[in-house]
Formats: sequence, structure tokens, C-alpha cells
Amino acid sequence: MAAALLSCVATAAPMDPNDDNAYRHFPASVSAEIESKYYLYKDSHAKDLILYVPKSGYVSYRGRGNNTRPNFNASSYVPRFGTWAALRPGEAQIRMGGAFNTMGRVEDVTFLKLEAEKAGFKVAPAIVNRGTALFVVDGIDADADGRVDVQCVDEPLMVTDPYGKTINVNINKCSVTAIDGTQQETSIVEKAYAKVPSGRTSASVHIPFQLVTLPDNDMTNAIQDDLMVGNSLAPYFSLVVDWELETERATRAARITVDWNQTFEQAHTFAAYHNYACVDIEIQAFFKKLVQEGKGVYVEYYNPETGKYEEKAPNQAAFIKAVEGIQAELQAELFDQIQEYSQSQLGQVDTSTNSMWTLRANYEKQVLKRNETRTINWSPGMSMETVQTEMSVDCVVGGFGTPVEWSTEVGCHAIVDDVTTP
Repeated sequence: MAAALLSCVATAAPMDPNDDNAYRHFPASVSAEIESKYYLYKDSHAKDLILYVPKSGYVSYRGRGNNTRPNFNASSYVPRFGTWAALRPGEAQIRMGGAFNTMGRVEDVTFLKLEAEKAGFKVAPAIVNRGTALFVVDGIDADADGRVDVQCVDEPLMVTDPYGKTINVNINKCSVTAIDGTQQETSIVEKAYAKVPSGRTSASVHIPFQLVTLPDNDMTNAIQDDLMVGNSLAPYFSLVVDWELETERATRAARITVDWNQTFEQAHTFAAYHNYACVDIEIQAFFKKLVQEGKGVYVEYYNPETGKYEEKAPNQAAFIKAVEGIQAELQAELFDQIQEYSQSQLGQVDTSTNSMWTLRANYEKQVLKRNETRTINWSPGMSMETVQTEMSVDCVVGGFGTPVEWSTEVGCHAIVDDVTTP
């Protein structure tokens, strides 16, 4: 299915939001809600297609209809051998695993599709260049200065090696203030793994994961208690996927009006200054001066937001592209190319040439002396954008030897309905 999706949109690319903001196509009454749940992009080729990346995901499910179960489980154990048995004897670790779904809630996707249809669009998951998974500590509060409230202390630890030698070490233990005011340790995970599909892929995928916590009975009991009643594990950890998207910039346009009589006068003066034999860099300087001074060539830049041409270049890059476009359009009308041949002193090597330019006798343009208007276009190329999908273990109950089910809490009804609807 993923391969079919990729083949169907092989030529599609998200438009850069700075050039075409997809949210503007939705009424204000729903735009804010959609923006809180999705990154949206116009498709560069299909004008009636909007691509999306969910901002949040959830635990995926196994089975169909009312027989679905969360794709998640957790268990605890006390290490009996190895490092942790020596460093933290009797302390339990949690091993948990399963899979997340980055699609977003079905209810939200359905809402997005319906609102898009009202605006005359279809929707599909965006294709991303790659995704990178990272486990993070979530639910963090920030001080007034915007910095996370972190407290770190050195915890002395006495270790006895296999030969009976005692070693004293200090372990840095840091905690942060969660939104509810409680202190949450930042290092609770010993090791974690999440498999994001490699290479170009849909932003709507299943991501298998495994995680093992550090040995800590208090932490183990707290997580087990939360799972027994269906509380979110977001205060302990979340999985964040950074998606890299290659977005396409809109084609730019400029309108040039050429006064041929004045332009040839400018070219004659410039060429005479260089003895009527100009090298490439001098020709480039001539066209830059021609555009800057606006004598002979008058440039207007198209503004897609207003739908009008404006005198001022929107940025330096647009000015440079306009100069290059004008040079490509007019150079052959104003100048003839000549070759300078250089014979090697050794006499046995092929001759080499250097291009130079002199004035062209353009009878048509110079005799008729008409003004002419042309349009030049250029592409700014592609740009990269990074967006995130965040997932946490929510709305699941059980584990630690008991079956894992969906929570029946009111706040979980939407997710449960999503996965249990046939």
C-alpha cells in the first residue's frame, strides 16, 4: 500500500507555505482547529490536492472492529545479573513495546477530508524525505524567561567490583518541573529504539518501538499504577518524529519593458569604454547596471499576494534572477560574440579560445526604435522544512501480566471509537 501511495505521488511535491498557505482555503471557523492538528501543504502539481502531516499520533491497534486491541504491552523485572544487579540491587526495570501510528485520529482525518471537500480539495498524507525518531521527556514547564526549570544534583554511589574493591562515584541526576508542579527525572530510559521507515515515505506510517527504563522501584510503581487506570505516560516519555520535507518554491515572474533606442545607447557607451571588446564579467556588470538604473530597461516584479506587478524587487535573490533573465533575453540582441584565439608557444598544442563580446548591428531594433514588453520566469528551487509528529502512550489500560485494553474514560472515547468502528 505504501509503495502504491508513493508511485501515485511520485511527481508531487509540497509547496513552500511561504508561497502558498494551504490554511487560507479553509474558513476561519475551522482553520484554527485544523492548524492545531495538521501541517498542511498545497501540492505543486495537482491544484486540487492538499498534503498533510499530523502533529500528533497514538498507539496503533491490532485486529478489526470491536476486536481491536492496543498494539502495546509492558512488563517489569528485577535484574539478577550484570551491572544493574550490582549498582541497584532489588530495583525493578520496565520493558515496554508496541507501535505508534502517525496518521492522527481517524476522527480528525475525516474532519479534515470533509472540510477540504467543501473547499474543493482532496487530501493525502505528505511524502517526506526521511524521518528521525527521538524519545523525549514531556510535560515540561518553563520559567518566565522561557527556560525549562531544571534541577541537578550529584548522587554518591558506592560500587564494589568483582575483586572486592570499593569505588566511589558521583552520578548526575537531573529533574524538571512538570506542568502539574511535580518533579520528573529527565533520565528514566536506559535504552530505546524506534523504527521509522528509511528513505522517502508517507508521513502516515506505523512505527514499532521498544523501551527499557532505568532500575527504579518508585518509577516502576508509578508507571504501573498509571497504566492500571489508563493515565497517559506523556509525563514520563514521548516519541517525537522529525520529518524532513522538500518543498517546492513558486515560479517567480518579472515584466521587462525595453526602450531599444535608449538601451542601444547605453550598450554603445559601455562597449566604447571597453574598446568594443567586452569579456563575460563586463557583460554581466552591464546588465546589472542596466537593471539598477532603469535606463532603457524597466523591470516590474510580480507579487503573487496582490496579483500585481511592482517596481521594487521583493529580495536580493529576485533582483539577481531578474538580471540573469534579462541578460539571457537581451544579450544576443545587443552583442555579437567573437573568439580570441591563442596559439601555444610550444606550437604542438591545439589552439584555445576566449569569448569576447562586441556591439551588434541590430537593424530591426535600431531602425524601428519600438518599445517592447517581455515576461521572464525563474524558479527559486527547492527548500527543506522540518516538522514534528509527537506520540505518547494514551488511553490504554493493563500490562504487567494483565491484558492490555482500550481505556473507557470519557477523554478516550474518540480514540477508542476510531479503532473499534468496523
